[in-house]
Amino acid sequence: MTSVLIWHLYFVDMGASNRKLLVTALPMTQVLAMLEQPCLSPSFRFLHSGLEHFAHLRQTLLLSDASGALVRDARIVATCLDAGVTELWTADRDFSRFLGCATEIP
Repeated sequence: MTSVLIWHLYFVDMGASNRKLLVTALPMTQVLAMLEQPCLSPSFRFLHSGLEHFAHLRQTLLLSDASGALVRDARIVATCLDAGVTELWTADRDFSRFLGCATEIP
């Protein structure tokens, strides 16, 4: 079974560096250093869209009836399916609505 821990890269624009969400946003150099840590692991790999991406995205969108912000989550699931990921570790419960990729809260 292939597992993946999604470190939402929205962390950069939606969390730690967002001055609208935090009174004192972290400096970008610190945010990037935090995001770089998983990259140092020998088992780390970036996932990207493959040849079947549109087919996976289409299926994911139709089966989940996703719209709005959930389309971004559907794209993440489609990318995972492209890469053969069967389990997605995330604290975001919205991912449980998508079929084909089990979710686990780490």
